[in-house]
Amino acid sequence: MKILIVEDEMYILNGILSVIKKNIDFPCKLVGMLDSGEALKKAQSIHPDLIITDIVMPNMSGLEFIEKVKTQKLCSNFIVISAHEDFSFAQKAIKFRVVDYLLKPIDKVRLIENIEYIYSQIPYKYTGMQNRVMPDIPFLSIKYEDHTYPASLKKILEYIKCNYVKDISLSEISERFSLNTSYVSTLFTKHLGEGFVYYINYVRIKKAVELLIYEESMSVPEIAYAVGYSSERRLYRAFNTFMNITPGDIRKMYYPISDPTTQ
Repeated sequence: MKILIVEDEMYILNGILSVIKKNIDFPCKLVGMLDSGEALKKAQSIHPDLIITDIVMPNMSGLEFIEKVKTQKLCSNFIVISAHEDFSFAQKAIKFRVVDYLLKPIDKVRLIENIEYIYSQIPYKYTGMQNRVMPDIPFLSIKYEDHTYPASLKKILEYIKCNYVKDISLSEISERFSLNTSYVSTLFTKHLGEGFVYYINYVRIKKAVELLIYEESMSVPEIAYAVGYSSERRLYRAFNTFMNITPGDIRKMYYPISDPTTQ
């Protein structure tokens, strides 16, 4: 997760950085900026997942900064902090749909809760992205789409494609679609030629490869989480098991890859 913090008072900026470092246990890149103008340039380069900004800033106010960031579509999550309980500020912040409006001294628990919530939503912003051109790797060229599949299997496959970031199990699928677990398992082996777990890994790995190639700013741990693996180690294990390659190898060999949709 990439967090950009914009605060012109150094001791407050350092305090926020310290609170986050001590209380967040997931992959997190923190960038602190004292000037909103320079922060805008930084946002343009890193595309943060969250921006925490003071409202009263020299040269450009925090709300003006947020407006420019939103116009350029650099970030969609904001937490506003202020030393003044000014209703007009709060109204404008609501207009920009900020996640929260925190008064100084900052409520540390509330700040961390907000960050954890935003982090929990990050994987879902990638699930709807249109698949882009993929490298010519045998594992990725498999097509699990066939109009002759039973309707029940088609529904299950579609559900997995939309929810692979979740902890999906065979029992959960069986319960959701009111099917016997043995029957679901048989559907996969009979029509796909592979088991249920294999298919989930296929969907996750394919999306991971896409992110490795096209989302340069995302770290491998962030990608692991974004595609449904609980740790970077599990992502590496899946890559090694199914493709005999590492995520780092993918980035070295295929980034950048030609994307015909941008030409």
